[in-house]
Amino acid sequence: MRDERLPRAYGMVPVRLLLQRRFKEPSSLGIVPDNLLKLKPMVLRRKVRKITKSSSFNGNKKYAPEPPGAWPIIGHLPLLVSAKQPHRAFAALADKYGPAFMLRMGMTSPMLIVSSREVAKECYTAKDHVFATRPVTTAGKLMAYDHSVMGFTPFGTYWREIRKIATVELFSARRIGMLKPVRRSEVSLWMKGLHDKWRYYGSNVAKADEKMAGLFCHAVQQFNYHLGNSEMYDALPFMAWLDFKGDAKAMKNTQKDLDYIMQTWLDEHRAKADQMRGDAINNTRDFLDVLVMMEKSGQFSSAIKDIDTTIKALALTQLVGVDSMANTMVWVLALLLDNPEMLWPKPKLSWTPMWAKTD
Repeated sequence: MRDERLPRAYGMVPVRLLLQRRFKEPSSLGIVPDNLLKLKPMVLRRKVRKITKSSSFNGNKKYAPEPPGAWPIIGHLPLLVSAKQPHRAFAALADKYGPAFMLRMGMTSPMLIVSSREVAKECYTAKDHVFATRPVTTAGKLMAYDHSVMGFTPFGTYWREIRKIATVELFSARRIGMLKPVRRSEVSLWMKGLHDKWRYYGSNVAKADEKMAGLFCHAVQQFNYHLGNSEMYDALPFMAWLDFKGDAKAMKNTQKDLDYIMQTWLDEHRAKADQMRGDAINNTRDFLDVLVMMEKSGQFSSAIKDIDTTIKALALTQLVGVDSMANTMVWVLALLLDNPEMLWPKPKLSWTPMWAKTD
């Protein structure tokens, strides 16, 4: 008989992950993790058989193919290390094994590689509850307040709480509309700064603000750089203490800079909240003002233990995405250059890219 505590979607999850969820989540399953150490091998084998049977691990289920040649401990890492361009290695594997296949990256859980729009849509719609959680990574631990930032937080009570705060208080249509003057002001300042640099090769920004802006830009660049890198420690956690390339040290320094900026802004907004009352702050408050007012009115739930860290993590969620629009525009322009017929279905003039070879 099927175990009702395991959802049907767990039929897609490896047995090892099922064991982790079954024995390492006492809050949801009522099982103390230490009890796992007291189980005899025979009992453990029975548990595996029971989970396998109850989760429909049988011939009726289809699994994503897995390329052969996985090494002990390191798995398929040699496939990517030997490839000069990993995305081409993934493309070659997709051509051979289909739009969805499994890879073993070190000692972590198997990784599902998807290269089809239809499969990706199913993962994010029909099976979204299976893929809702996020992996534990070195970058998330060292730079995102130990996975407190919403984009790094594993699925659970804390994630649901900060998602509710972000949806209701930060991303609502009313809040976005209230911040329209702020966006307009920032665009005006940016255009003025661009004009000053063009005319005087300098800006009229105060030295203190200029220093803080430079620190912020550098920290965000470093954050996105390390976030986009795949660290060896994520696949082989037991080697994290070695820190061969100094990436862990660099991520700690980046987190220190970001925390300094976040704490400075938070202190400023708390001081402003103490000075301003009533409609004055309601008409001019931004994201941090909203979070500070929630703190003062006691609106944070008991699931949030460290309010300061939560506020800074929510603010950091906004800041680390400052390059999203620029990256999207670059990608759109690149696609338009490669597909000029989308711009001019019936061009009157011939279109030749400047990098194309000519006779």
